[in-house]
Amino acid sequence: MIKQLIRNMSIEEVLIVKKKRYWLFSLVAILILGIGGGYYMNKDQEKKEQQQQLLKAQNEIAIYVVQNYKDVTQIDFDTPLYSKKTGSWSIDLEINQNPDDWLSIKFILEKNKTRIISTRYNQDDFSLKKELDSYNSLDKITVNYGGIQ
Repeated sequence: MIKQLIRNMSIEEVLIVKKKRYWLFSLVAILILGIGGGYYMNKDQEKKEQQQQLLKAQNEIAIYVVQNYKDVTQIDFDTPLYSKKTGSWSIDLEINQNPDDWLSIKFILEKNKTRIISTRYNQDDFSLKKELDSYNSLDKITVNYGGIQ
């Protein structure tokens, strides 16, 4: 049936139909690319924001460690891991380049702060002494953020 319609149309009419189809497909392609590009840019922005939040969280965790343990000179973070099931993050960190002095910290990222849920360490090997000192800062501490920048 379509072939019959095309046969009955003049060459100019066929060209007009083809042009309309071309512009329609072009418009659809542009819309698809625009929506896909916007989605990609949004995901990229979300990832950057998450990286900034994680860097801030690691900084807050480093301050927590310095303020709660005596004689901390260096903190080395591993890569943070996210649990979809609990909505929390966990990260391991080594203190003073001593494999026995490691902490595993579970935390939640909130809008303006990091909420530490739990801290684990091996009680038999952990050599750092607990000491609360709210005035300690990261000024004299080397912090390696585990690839997050």
